[in-house]
Order: sequence, then structure tokens, then C-alpha cells
Amino acid sequence: MSEKCIEAHNSKTTVHVEEIYGITQVDSTTFEGNIPLIKPWENARGVYGGNVCGQAVLVAIEASPEGFVPHSFHSYFVKAVTDEIPVTWKVDEVSTGKTFANRSVKGLQYGEVIFSADVSLTKRNSTPVDAKPQFSFETPQDQTATYYRTVDLPVSRHNPRLFFDVRYFPKQLDEREISYSVKWGSEDQILTGVNQIYQFVGLSVISDSLPLGLVLKQMDVYIAPKFNASLDHSVYFHDADFDTTKWCTFTLSVIKVTHGRALMKAEVYSDTGKHIASIVQERLYITEPAKL
Repeated sequence: MSEKCIEAHNSKTTVHVEEIYGITQVDSTTFEGNIPLIKPWENARGVYGGNVCGQAVLVAIEASPEGFVPHSFHSYFVKAVTDEIPVTWKVDEVSTGKTFANRSVKGLQYGEVIFSADVSLTKRNSTPVDAKPQFSFETPQDQTATYYRTVDLPVSRHNPRLFFDVRYFPKQLDEREISYSVKWGSEDQILTGVNQIYQFVGLSVISDSLPLGLVLKQMDVYIAPKFNASLDHSVYFHDADFDTTKWCTFTLSVIKVTHGRALMKAEVYSDTGKHIASIVQERLYITEPAKL
């Protein structure tokens, strides 16, 4: 990776997110990633899915009028994304209104579609401070998240390669779900360029850190898959006021496992306990050798 993207600084490393996830506009409908995206580990089949989602969200924002930010993102992983070349992005303007805009985004490598997403954006995804009170409801944090919210826990999964860390809670207090915390920017890294637009990129990046195996174990299901990959990924952004460089708490549950697929949902809470996003994902979860 280019030295321009990551620099040593005292005991910590400075990571320039606008270089790693950034894009360059080629023409009115085409963008290209600055550099190839990163695999979760060296021998992985393809690029980490959260990186692809994060860059797709950035493309949709940059292809929309100023002030529009995403409120929902629905995507499909078509093929494994290689880390050999950057992703080329083609954008279709589906609609642009006063309050809402919609963009269809396709990622291509070697001329083939490897990822597709529909992104809906809005100008009104945060409540102004002086606004009149409106009816609202949000799913409260579960027992585990509430119990450990103020506890200073060590990092359980240090992942400087993907620029985030994970903390798993020592004990899960709910039988059918698990809670854990994720922070964009590993403990030995300093992230620069994390403005509001890149907060949405960061939330998209960490939104794919869903430990399906752990929640199945919480339900006393111990099945190691022969093959495991994301099929689709949806994120609903409920607010524009959050900081992914602080510990965000995820509460994850499995809805259904059948036909070699596992459907999951998760709620995401900011470091202040605000429900900032919801995630729905289906994974290919094959527990027997594939029949070709």
C-alpha cells in the first residue's frame, strides 16, 4: 500500500482514509477507486466486503447534489473483488428531488460487474436542535450492551489491516443474540480525513463485521461451514450524527438458516447509546460439500 496512505507517527500509524477509500471522477457517470481495496487476510478469496460497501456509498454521495447523505443502502455481492486493481464505478441517476435522491451504483473489474447497489439519499437525516419534538421510537439496547456500556474492556480482535478493532463482551445475557463493540481505526492508528461523508463510509466499512458463527454458538448451534460468503448487504442509516472512530455497539441475531443461506439482522448504537443504523445481511452458509 502506498506510503501516501499510511504514515508512521510516533507510536501510532496515521491512516489517510480519503486515499484508501477515495475515488476520482472520470466523467459524469464514472468514478474510479484511488487504489485497490484490501483483503481481510492475505489468502482470502476476495476483498473485504465492508470496504466495497464503503466505497460504493462514497460514490453515491459524490454523484449526488451537495448536502445529500445516505439513509438506506441495498447491495449484492456479484463476484469476488480482486485486490489487484481498483474498482471502476458506474452510476445511474435514478431520481433527484428536493429532499430525496436515488442512485444505482455498479462496481466493475476487468469489464465485469462484481458488485451492485441501490442507494437512497436525503437532506433530512438528522433532527435540528431547535426543531419541535416529533414522535420517534428506537429499539432499546439489549441487556448485554446496557450492562457493558460503561465498562472499559480490552480489544478482543485487533485488525489494523482493515482499520478497525472489535471488543467481544465476556458474557452474553440474551439467549438468541450477541452484542459486541466495533471502532473504526485500530488502537495503534490515527485516522485522518474522517469528515461527515467519511463517517458514512466508516459505518459502511464496519457494518460487515458480523460474526455469524458466534451468534450461532450462543444459540447452541455448532456447525462449521464448508463455504461462507456474503450474498447481499443492506444498511439503514437512521441519523447523520455519529462518530465511528468511537466504540459503536452492535446487537446481532440470526433470523433464519436454511437452503445453505443464513439471514441476519443487527442494530448499531453510537458511543452515546443512540440507535444510528440497522443492518440486514444474507450469507451463503454451506455446511456440506458443494454439489457441482
